[in-house]
Amino acid sequence: MIRVTLRLVLFIFVATSFISCSRTEGDAPVVSFSREFKALGNSPALSLTVADAGTGLSHVSIHLKQKDQDVALSDEAFDKAAAPKTKTYDVGKLMVEKYKIQDGPATLTVVATDHALRNYLKGNQAQTTKDFQFSVTPPQLEVLSGQHYINQGGSECVLYRVSSNVEVSGVQVGKHFFPGYPAPVSQSGDKKLHFALFALQYDEPQDTDMKVIARDSAGNEVTAQFWHKVFPKKFRSRDIPLEDAFIQKVVPEITSHTPDIRNEGDPVQVFV
Repeated sequence: MIRVTLRLVLFIFVATSFISCSRTEGDAPVVSFSREFKALGNSPALSLTVADAGTGLSHVSIHLKQKDQDVALSDEAFDKAAAPKTKTYDVGKLMVEKYKIQDGPATLTVVATDHALRNYLKGNQAQTTKDFQFSVTPPQLEVLSGQHYINQGGSECVLYRVSSNVEVSGVQVGKHFFPGYPAPVSQSGDKKLHFALFALQYDEPQDTDMKVIARDSAGNEVTAQFWHKVFPKKFRSRDIPLEDAFIQKVVPEITSHTPDIRNEGDPVQVFV
């Protein structure tokens, strides 16, 4: 009976020690943004993740400050029994829903605590502050070139002018984006003048959408249409008979130079 009691006491002592050690861990929660940013626009694409691998999250608050305004984008407390280890917030969406974005400097502050017994039972705390600029004025874009004639499977060039705050520009053709580049200043004398070479795939339809896009560092985007006419083109096709001897000759050569192609015993499939 005494031996059983000693074992029970020892078990309780070990369990209590384990729980006490896990609850007194000293690692603060980790706050991470989905990307680096110095500026945000009218529709900011930004999220943040708060994680605590130890005792789990106890409280997370996200505040946006601009001028004399302090807006609580989110303020959540979590019970110890159901404390999440990770929580992700769509900060861009919260900004749009809870604040009227305006030009100028702003500050984003995130404070997160866990359920550890540190700091007089208040838990470990992490605080992250990010200073940035709200920029809601869209960039300027002007297409300069006139008529654009393009064959299916062919290419063309668009000449356009953008404002100095543009970070990315080019031509969007369906799902494909073709970046633009500054025109040689020595020839044009205009640093805002850009050009973009673009192509239409041979199998893309005539009514494929084409437009010029300009985007600034804050994510503000503007588009402009340009006049274009697509000429359909029919490409020739023919059947080429392949002899077994040809397949047996070229397949080993193909596989020797392309180790990512697995030879599973069917030379025709390997050739295709």
